[in-house]
Amino acid sequence: MEETYGEFIARTTCKKGRKKKINNSWGVYDYYKFYRKIKPKEKKYVLNEHEFYSLLRKVNQLLAEDLIQNNPIVFPYALGEVYSKRQKAYTSFENGRVMTNRRIDWNATLKLWHEDKEARENKTLIRRTEPYFDSLAYSKRNAKYKNMRYYSFRINKYLLTDFYKIHSQSNVNAILSSVKDFEDIKNLYNG
Repeated sequence: MEETYGEFIARTTCKKGRKKKINNSWGVYDYYKFYRKIKPKEKKYVLNEHEFYSLLRKVNQLLAEDLIQNNPIVFPYALGEVYSKRQKAYTSFENGRVMTNRRIDWNATLKLWHEDKEARENKTLIRRTEPYFDSLAYSKRNAKYKNMRYYSFRINKYLLTDFYKIHSQSNVNAILSSVKDFEDIKNLYNG
């Protein structure tokens, strides 16, 4: 009996959690533990764990919508900002190898792997074909804290997921990462 696409996806996708790259940072549960220590005295303002996580998801969704509208997220106490930027996609050949910054289209790749066993064994990937792609970036330019080079900032995967989900449903007006591409973008939108 042949395996269905849903069974193939369930078998091939990773169900285990990923190993975290940053070991000594605070996560959402750490913030919830901190909130429990400093919770408000009035009972009507106290949140349980489910309400706390729901509130964080809603805030991430609103932040993603704000980034889609090209409004940067400026952190308090001059800790920098997160903004959306647009980059030109490229593909080139260097030393006999294909070099590209195009994103992988995982839905199309998994469908190909389901239909063609040889493509899966060769790990053939299908890349997106858009001439530009948008991403989120952290800027320390306006930051005013000591030892900046020792700190790193990684964008929450839920914020990234919301950003790309909203991005796929709407037209994004991200800032170009290089000024020389402005004419290409202008021609792209003006037809």
